[in-house]
Amino acid sequence: MKKRLGDLKIGDILEKDIWKGDILLLKEGSQITKPKLEKLKRWGVTSIGVTKKTFPPLQAPSNSSSKKKNKKTIYFGKNQLMDHEVKLRKLFFETLTELGHDYRYGHALQDTEKLQWLEESFLTTISNTEVFHLMMELNEYDSYSYHHSIDVFMLSSLLAKRLHYIGSEDFSIGTMLHDIGKTVIPTNLLNKEDTLSDFEFHMIKSHATEGYNLLRAKGFPKSISRYCRTHHERIDGSGYPRGLKAKSLTPFDRILMIADTYCALTSNRPYSKSYTANEALLIMLGNSEQFDPTILQQLMLEIGVFPVGSVVSLSNGKMAKVVEINDYQPFASFVTYLEGLKDSILISKESTLSITSIRLDQ
Repeated sequence: MKKRLGDLKIGDILEKDIWKGDILLLKEGSQITKPKLEKLKRWGVTSIGVTKKTFPPLQAPSNSSSKKKNKKTIYFGKNQLMDHEVKLRKLFFETLTELGHDYRYGHALQDTEKLQWLEESFLTTISNTEVFHLMMELNEYDSYSYHHSIDVFMLSSLLAKRLHYIGSEDFSIGTMLHDIGKTVIPTNLLNKEDTLSDFEFHMIKSHATEGYNLLRAKGFPKSISRYCRTHHERIDGSGYPRGLKAKSLTPFDRILMIADTYCALTSNRPYSKSYTANEALLIMLGNSEQFDPTILQQLMLEIGVFPVGSVVSLSNGKMAKVVEINDYQPFASFVTYLEGLKDSILISKESTLSITSIRLDQ
């Protein structure tokens, strides 16, 4: 049945894939949510087909070995994984379509080899049966928190790879499950659009400790559970729940807090519209004492986005100032030299010049 976009209801099921040119916007069987409606509007879709047919949810295959009491990390056997792997790759692609836009990730996902590496990392992490079930539970409980968790997993993984902190299975699982504590917070608070009371804000903040306790109770080691408790910490001690400072926070903790903040700022949340990449980075730079300066700089280099007003070093050895970026393709920047020629120069993937660093003490 065909419906105009204005007639769609939350919960309607898509009859078939929705494409815009060669870009897959939403997959057959997707359930309409507020974020998906906004996405369809942004892309100029005016009507879609819906169906009453229900599509079976993704389920993990049974695994008799998961009954072993002392086994903390359980992977499917090779034969079991083959059928399930197709669904997991589809899940990755759907999530990438939902989240991996140029205006958020810049050029970070335009490298085919890097994208394939990220897909395999996702597949390895979510093939852990306990991780899979927890993520499906989170998706059912709060769709935003589920998508945010995968978003943070992807950006954290890219930053860790850039900084040569790769190969940590605990970090991969920890970033994917960092917000699992949200499943014990009432959804009316998670999705409240009005200002939270002090008590309500305290409840929301408790998700960090609740997530840690939940994972520990399920047998996850501290090396994984810790990320539930550290993603809202800040190196200047202003974070929560324990107000840890730099000396108590590992490079992995610092990567996660930056990825979590950037992903949240550039996403539509119930209580706040998304910021552009430029706006989000300006906010983070305005609070730079909270974040590791090296990792914050590497975030900008990874996505190729440098906020307007930034003083940057170019590959020709000269200093320049960013004067303009395109919100939809923020990795294309116009800069002017601090000395000499004052004409604007376009810095993009096709140009011979590139930005090599940003001066943070501005």
